[in-house]
Amino acid sequence: MSDADQADQAGQIGQLQADNMRLRRLLNERGAPSTLRHQVRNALGLMRAIMRRSATGKTSVADFVAHLEGRFDALLRVQTGLLSSPDGQADLAMIVADEFLVQAIQEGERATVQGPAVRIEPKQAELLGLVLHELTTNAIKFGALTAPGGHIDVSWTLTTEPERSLTLVWAETGQQRAEPSQAFRGFGMEVIEGMLPYQLKAETALEFLTEGVRCTIAMPLPFPT
Repeated sequence: MSDADQADQAGQIGQLQADNMRLRRLLNERGAPSTLRHQVRNALGLMRAIMRRSATGKTSVADFVAHLEGRFDALLRVQTGLLSSPDGQADLAMIVADEFLVQAIQEGERATVQGPAVRIEPKQAELLGLVLHELTTNAIKFGALTAPGGHIDVSWTLTTEPERSLTLVWAETGQQRAEPSQAFRGFGMEVIEGMLPYQLKAETALEFLTEGVRCTIAMPLPFPT
């Protein structure tokens, strides 16, 4: 890697750190509403976790920056939707659609999305947005979308008994390789198997089957007020 490339990548990391500091200054402004302050605190905590975990196992600055930017962009898309939402919640279908749009995955040809209308709270939206980003990236680089006939099906259901809950299923087909990438084995699996159960009380199952990845996430939702 040339000195110019290293300087450019170091500059990108510096910009990310500067953005982090600007968020901290926003958080300390007395006029910021308490809901915004709380949301920014949560976002900063998640950003720190992303930065720490994204650096693990990376062999170059370019690799680190690429993963970091993709994850921050996914988080930013969710935050943008939350800030423009009248009720401060996010539409699950839009989170899925936005990720597929950014990755140039067309519904119908390579992906199917189906489920009832459901709005989810900020922390749920942020973590599910990251999960969908990790699954999508893995499918493009190593999973079902590397095969000509590969397909992704994303579906979810809502139940109200004995509690209100959401079950989301990501299912890939058409793949001939069931080995997860090293990148997904790190951060992606940590979010699914660690953050979701701990922060959202979710039950998760991640399987690397012959035909492709299958991920099931079941988590409680509050009843709408």
